[in-house]
Amino acid sequence: MEIYKKEIQLTEELSTRGLFQILQDVSADHCNMLGYGMDKLGREGLIWVVARHYVKAERWPEKGEKLQISTWPGKTKHVMFPRFFVVRDCRGEKIIEASAIWTLVNMETRKLVLPNEFHIDLDGMVTGDECRLPGTARKIPTTESTAFVVPQEYMDTNLHMNNTRYYEMSEKCFGSRIEGRHLYEVTTDYVSEALAGEEIKLFWGEENGRIYITGENNGTVFKMNIEYR
Repeated sequence: MEIYKKEIQLTEELSTRGLFQILQDVSADHCNMLGYGMDKLGREGLIWVVARHYVKAERWPEKGEKLQISTWPGKTKHVMFPRFFVVRDCRGEKIIEASAIWTLVNMETRKLVLPNEFHIDLDGMVTGDECRLPGTARKIPTTESTAFVVPQEYMDTNLHMNNTRYYEMSEKCFGSRIEGRHLYEVTTDYVSEALAGEEIKLFWGEENGRIYITGENNGTVFKMNIEYR
């Protein structure tokens, strides 16, 4: 197995959602190359679902920059599939590192499945360039709240709100407090699905520059610690 690398040219200013879209796209590309893309898994009634994300950006890319995105799967942990990412600039300097935990889910029941039951062997590699895996978002007292109804255009092919949209939704809440700043570090737990038309109650607060935001809908939908600089 080899590290998958892809070069991209930023034609506009990169948003937080845009970064996560890039990570999602290179993950899908690599899974397709490894023979575990949605074409194959869909025939088995399976889908890939991301459970957690971690990102740390030492420097935010500028408009017009050429970037190299590297990704590789880590060692499988029972039903959890770690994946790692490194973003480098044109000088080869690491500017962003990231990790994710992916799971395999039955498309109909939405339950986790054991990979060996479907002869899926995606045990990955150790490169020495891995950042830490996503942890659990640390709760901070919340001081503000609002309600958000999930629009249809936020849905993806798995028929739930795409993970990139959680950042767009959250940043609309933060408003002017993050104006002129970019993502520095984030840990996100995607706990349960959000479907079109559902109302998510959002609660957030800030402590020492770190924002905690959670979404509730008959239980927790997601939890996030996020920091901007």
